[in-house]
Amino acid sequence: QDTLRKWRMADERDGERRREEEEFRNLRLMQDQSRQRRSTDRELKVRQRKHQGKIKTSKKIQSKYQNEIDMRLANMASLNANIATLPPKRPPSKVFPPVPRSRPSKVAEVALAKRGTGSGLGS
Repeated sequence: QDTLRKWRMADERDGERRREEEEFRNLRLMQDQSRQRRSTDRELKVRQRKHQGKIKTSKKIQSKYQNEIDMRLANMASLNANIATLPPKRPPSKVFPPVPRSRPSKVAEVALAKRGTGSGLGS
C-alpha cells in the first residue's frame, strides 16, 4: 500500500513537472512568435516610412524643378511655333549644281601646279 502510494505520488509529481515543462515550452513559443511578429511589423513600418520619405523627397525635387521644366517646355513650344512659321527651304539651284568634293577644286589644282606639287594640271 505504502509503496503504491509513493509511486502514485511520484507519478503525479512527474506529471505535474511534465505539464509545467509543456506550459513553459508553450509560453516560450508564444513569446517567440509574438516577438517575431512585432519585429516583422516594426520592420514593415520602417520600410513604409522610408518609402514615404522617398516619395516626399521625389515630390520635393519634382516641385523644385517643375518651374524650370515648364519654362523649358514653353521655350521649346515657342521655338517649334517659330520654325513652323518660317518659309519653306528653297530647292537647290539647278544653274549651279553642287560641286562634288571628292577631289580638289580647279582653283586648288592650279595653285598646287604653280607650286610644283599636286596633280600637275599645268605641267
